Amino acid sequence: MPNVQKLLVRQGTTFERFTISTPSCCPSRASFLTGRYSHNHRTGFGGKASATFFARSGAQSDTYATRLNRAGYRTGYFGKYINGYKQTRGKPAGWDTFYANVGRDEWSRCFNADGHGMKCQQHGNMDAFYGGRAAGFIKGSRPFLAVYAPNAPHQYGNGPPPVPEWAMKHVKNAALPKPPSFNEQNVSDKPRFIRHAGMLGGREIQAMAREHRARLGSLQVVDRYVGQIVSRLKKSGKLSNTYFLFTTDNGYHMGQHRMEAGKATPYVEDVIFPLVVRGPGVHKGAKREELVQNIDVASTFADLAGVKPPAKADGVSFAPLLRARDVPWRDAALVEGPGKRGYHGLITERGEAYVEWKSGFKENYDLKRDPYQLDNAFESKSVPRPDPGRVRDLAAQLKKLQNCKANTANRCPVAARAVSP
Repeated sequence: MPNVQKLLVRQGTTFERFTISTPSCCPSRASFLTGRYSHNHRTGFGGKASATFFARSGAQSDTYATRLNRAGYRTGYFGKYINGYKQTRGKPAGWDTFYANVGRDEWSRCFNADGHGMKCQQHGNMDAFYGGRAAGFIKGSRPFLAVYAPNAPHQYGNGPPPVPEWAMKHVKNAALPKPPSFNEQNVSDKPRFIRHAGMLGGREIQAMAREHRARLGSLQVVDRYVGQIVSRLKKSGKLSNTYFLFTTDNGYHMGQHRMEAGKATPYVEDVIFPLVVRGPGVHKGAKREELVQNIDVASTFADLAGVKPPAKADGVSFAPLLRARDVPWRDAALVEGPGKRGYHGLITERGEAYVEWKSGFKENYDLKRDPYQLDNAFESKSVPRPDPGRVRDLAAQLKKLQNCKANTANRCPVAARAVSP
């Protein structure tokens, strides 16, 4: 993605351990908007139904968008919203301009046309359509908030991937990455659903390779519109006074630990992804290791705009980190997943991954020594057993986080250690 590299990464700061609290699109997007952990907003988490629940629960009425909009910002949303979104008349609270998928959760050709009903595009790439709308939204002298939320690189399900031919030409020779965890030989130290999975065969691997290329191709469209948005800002004279935030709502595994393409596990491929920020006062080409999370985005937007964050936000602003200020920060990030294979876990500042599965199974990895999570210290004979005292500390910290809630006696801790610039 040359535009992303040139215009954002090299001109901004990358948080290399940005952590998604729930690595699945619907709950993660709700966390971005509200600043709440999934166990508090409950959208797409614990059996609660997606967009309808998000609206009826009241979570949709207090987001970073509603806060900035009330403060005078012109707000626009373009792309995928919350799973199950079906509203075609009117718009969610906080958005002046709104174009979002309806009819299906990803790659829909139909959309809410700014609250005036449903329209459908029969031809062309939908992320290009949304990108063009986002670029066109940037005009006038009024402060603005624009969210470009492309479908890419979402998996495609049935049918051919909706990627332009020009984009696929750039990636036609791209090979499927095969890290040491790919099609892992020994999974005896993993949860039951992985232990019982067979080795991936040629057909599965070939399918993932095709999907990988299609995903890369889809990102060429996103990259093009990143370039157009930056160009539009430069021409309007607003570039030097605009913050960009570039990241994803969840990671994605493709063959690691014998798992076919997917997400929603606590492994690093699903929960850790770079976050890139460019803007006034942000150090250029810098890299940081702090455990910033998606729950921090709402408070950060509010902070940068000079308004109060959503009332029930569990996260805090990471704006001081953008300027390399010395501020307290969390020493562990919570990751959590619902359902029969539910889990709660921690990614720690020390580089540990600690997970308690709903089944009672536990995992512990030293990510500095074992970044591909090959040796679960609780089960593997290749590494020492974890220190019992440290395990007790991690379990206690996890219990506090998995039950934490803003504005209560059990607030979600953030100020755990001092950050050095």
